[in-house]
Amino acid sequence: DIDQIYETYLSPARLSDRIDNVGGQIVDEINQVMAMIDATIGSASQYTESLAHATHDLGAAKDPVTFERLRRARPAVHGMIGMERRMSKHIAMTGDANYHYIFAKDTERFPSGYNGNKAYAQVRLGVSFFFSLSERINTGLPE
Repeated sequence: DIDQIYETYLSPARLSDRIDNVGGQIVDEINQVMAMIDATIGSASQYTESLAHATHDLGAAKDPVTFERLRRARPAVHGMIGMERRMSKHIAMTGDANYHYIFAKDTERFPSGYNGNKAYAQVRLGVSFFFSLSERINTGLPE
């Protein structure tokens, strides 16, 4: 029985087996980490390639006939109408509408008709709450 206890708990041979076992587990973990790094590098290079294609596809817009870039300043008209209604001492409702019209059509520089006049409309609604740091607001609740 003493020999069995010695072999099970105290033997130097058992200690070297445990060290070999732990060493093998560490090597397995390192191999898994290396495999993950290789996979990540592969994914990053594929992502870089796809971004390169997207950059080429989304580059500066050009007229397909003259190959001139479609970036320039153009005259425009902008109109806005709005209102604000005070609902109480601290609350107001707002509403406004915006309209933009850009005179972008230029058939001399861009004969393909790739560009044209642009119009945009926008409607906004909002609520404003006014307060003062020095004034207490009566909430109607007991103090």
